[in-house]
Amino acid sequence: MHMADFNNHWRFGLVTSTASAMALSWFQLYDTRLLPLLVIIGWVGSIIPDIDSDTSRPRKIIFDGLCLILPPALIYRIPLLHSNPVYAVGAWAVMTMIILKPIKWSFKRFSKHRGVFHSIPAALIYGMMCTLLAVHELAPKPLQLSILIVGVIGFLTHLLLDELWAVDFNGKLPSRKRSFGTALTWGGRSVRANYLLYFVLLISLRAYWSSWYNEPFLPEILRVTLEAWGGALYETLL
Repeated sequence: MHMADFNNHWRFGLVTSTASAMALSWFQLYDTRLLPLLVIIGWVGSIIPDIDSDTSRPRKIIFDGLCLILPPALIYRIPLLHSNPVYAVGAWAVMTMIILKPIKWSFKRFSKHRGVFHSIPAALIYGMMCTLLAVHELAPKPLQLSILIVGVIGFLTHLLLDELWAVDFNGKLPSRKRSFGTALTWGGRSVRANYLLYFVLLISLRAYWSSWYNEPFLPEILRVTLEAWGGALYETLL
């Protein structure tokens, strides 16, 4: 076996996510009642790199899980959607269909296992995305930092376990298998996919920075420039 299977990943991920969440709770970075939430975030991170898996079981479990987790997180995050029960139910249904149809099909069609999802930048993106979904007046910064840490740790446990599985300990000396070095990386083998990966990483970093410091997403000089260009284009077209 060249890589850890799905059962190994979710078990190891559950243990490490629980341990890291309990450690952060010990430092009093968040309310202990939220410990199950952080464990879930880390646990999901420990299996989500297999979203590009060639086998149907991990992909099905991951996308079914996303249908349960992502819609309520977005509904909680967007005031308009949770202002009315009808809006909330409708938004949940629409987002579920989008996740299960076009997004799932796109991953199956275009992604390649052990690609950009098995990388350190992808772990950072996952942690920051989880944090941004949790940004709310009821979510203090220590809690946001805890979510980031547990999310990244959970994701990295998947990559580390794959690398450990790529080492053969049966001989007198440990030896590397062919899959060694394909999980804990800084990118995939596709140049275009790597460009997209680092573009998303930069956008995520900027969004995280602006959220943490309560700044606009676009810097003031860029916002003014875009408004000026937009105004000039509008006048030209008229």
